[in-house]
Amino acid sequence: MSWGKNVFGYLMWILYTLFTGVVLVCLAGAACTGSGISIYAGGAAALIYLAALGGFVFLLRRLWTEELGKKKTSALPAAEALAAIVLLAVGLLLRFQGMERAGQESIYFEAARIEAGQVIPQAAHGAVFFYLQVLRLVLAFLGNKFSVGVGLQIFLHLTASLLLYFVLRKLAGKMAAIVVLAFCMCAPYMVESSLVLSPTMLFFLLFVLAAAVTVLCGQGRPVWYFFSGIMISIPVYLDVSGLLLLILAAGTAFSYEKKENSPGRKAGSLLLCFLGAAAGFAGCVLADSCLSGKSFQGVAGAWYRLYEPGAFRLPVTGGESGALYWEALILAGLMAFGIFSFWINRQKERMSIYAAGMCLVILGMCFGIFTEEMPGSLLLYLLMTLLAGIGLGGCFPEEGAWETPGIEEVPDARKTPGIEEVSGTEEVTGIEKMSYVQDTGEDVSALETAGEEKKVQFIDNPLPLPKKHQKRVLDYHLEDTGEGEEFDYFVDENDDFDI
Repeated sequence: MSWGKNVFGYLMWILYTLFTGVVLVCLAGAACTGSGISIYAGGAAALIYLAALGGFVFLLRRLWTEELGKKKTSALPAAEALAAIVLLAVGLLLRFQGMERAGQESIYFEAARIEAGQVIPQAAHGAVFFYLQVLRLVLAFLGNKFSVGVGLQIFLHLTASLLLYFVLRKLAGKMAAIVVLAFCMCAPYMVESSLVLSPTMLFFLLFVLAAAVTVLCGQGRPVWYFFSGIMISIPVYLDVSGLLLLILAAGTAFSYEKKENSPGRKAGSLLLCFLGAAAGFAGCVLADSCLSGKSFQGVAGAWYRLYEPGAFRLPVTGGESGALYWEALILAGLMAFGIFSFWINRQKERMSIYAAGMCLVILGMCFGIFTEEMPGSLLLYLLMTLLAGIGLGGCFPEEGAWETPGIEEVPDARKTPGIEEVSGTEEVTGIEKMSYVQDTGEDVSALETAGEEKKVQFIDNPLPLPKKHQKRVLDYHLEDTGEGEEFDYFVDENDDFDI
């Protein structure tokens, strides 16, 4: 799924470039400082990397031809499937090895464990309360053990990552889907997150499910957006970060693939999605008020106070060390591909919607909208990996995205009304003009004038040219002898054959 380039897309590219450049320079400077080298050397190394990467991307653009891009063999889908299977296996192995250091204590396990007289405490955060219910149900069936809770986290994470892979193949392409799956399976941050008992993984799965429904509804009629809005309302009620799904719904409605739809039809689809989200959110608040015995206004007010914006504060944390630090440096280096691959395709792009989501998450973290239970760091990490995959995949243009500067597009005679293709010539001959006039009844003087001003080179026409209509006469070579024209069989009146 892509979008046509406009002012919004260019603005998002500027913000994305600033963010990626600042992060890359800061990480490189921190790496040099930790190694006893001047911080300015790190900034210079980052700038040299960006310059070299830009040259590599545009050199690849010149060397990569459209014919080379069309050479698709049967080995590519098999290689993609094999890569996905290997990544899933490696991710599962890393998590099984990490279960030993997962620990045996968690406030969520203590709140959900099965004990006599113990009930799940009320939680203002919807995702926390829902996660405790699910965790308690799993502990009741599989055993009251901490390892069961860790296994639930691993299952939720693997399921959500696999579903996200299939969703991103439709949204952002195969390259982006593979990159995101690789980070989800093998990155130290994601491995550690999947071993900690928290509502993050359950919300991650519900978020991806709502995204999948939104993508499917975006391929149908506009009325389907209403049902996608209802599905979106569930993650929105559980955590405020679910509002990012409304941006995805807007992206599906105004995508480049739907350029034949009128702006009113697109706006109507988005309006139906918002109405469905509002109706679903009201239903969630009503269900919560009925189950908790509180008023509708009280539940809605508690939800707003939980995510009420605070004072602006930059979410600066201490520098990471070890594997997490190098993971951030690799991620920033891959995100730099998108700075240059954005310019390869002149008609459309795939970055603006996700860059806008990343900016909103960063603003939410600055204003303290996210809570301690769901800090929003997971969604920010996923958006950064997605943008890295889109930038890397954009270095290999799609079919039909090739343009050579300074060369105008040659009009196609098959799509131009009133003009027929000419086989092996650059001008229309007199016989072809005559056949065209006889078939259409129109004059070709305008065509002659246009041909004198600018000659058009047509491709070879594999079909025969139209011929002048001639009346056919049934002049079969048969002689009329006058014999055999009597078809009645003579029968004698005294013939009694029927008795």
